Amino acid sequence: MGSLTVASTDPTPGKNGYYVYTDSGTNTHGTIDAGDTLLVTYDNSVYTYTLIKRVNNVNIEYAKNNTGSTIGKGKLIYISGSTGENHLFLLATNTDYAIADRTWGMTYESINNNAVGRIIHFGMIENLDTSAYTAGTELWLGVNGEYTNVRPTSPAFQTSIGMVIRQSATVGSIFVN
Repeated sequence: MGSLTVASTDPTPGKNGYYVYTDSGTNTHGTIDAGDTLLVTYDNSVYTYTLIKRVNNVNIEYAKNNTGSTIGKGKLIYISGSTGENHLFLLATNTDYAIADRTWGMTYESINNNAVGRIIHFGMIENLDTSAYTAGTELWLGVNGEYTNVRPTSPAFQTSIGMVIRQSATVGSIFVN
């Protein structure tokens, strides 16, 4: 497949993670394009590269904000019910198993109360403040719709929500899975 150049740092021996491919090339499975995201796993001195995201390929659904206030971009939510054809959402939290287990995605945009907006389930969300995290940091469900880099301990529920792809105060990105 040619050399792997990633937007963050090259994979560290023994560390698995998501990396953004910044070059293009081919391998036996097809073409890898700049901007594609690869899951890199490391085992016994062998790297395995699995294409997990094509450029601009995200899984987005629509849901109605049922929280009573505007919810900003990048908040973790769960489905609390439905009205008509719309899912209703509330902020997810790791302090309640029944809620944490139903974490559905991350707000793709700021969504006003009682408005319908986009929720990302899988793929890259960009233009977030990820300045507190380095690229490759695994993120977990925290409390009140927030994410954290600290793996929760019991009795909090552990829900991995993705990984930081780009560290930045303004153009940071997270791969949501």
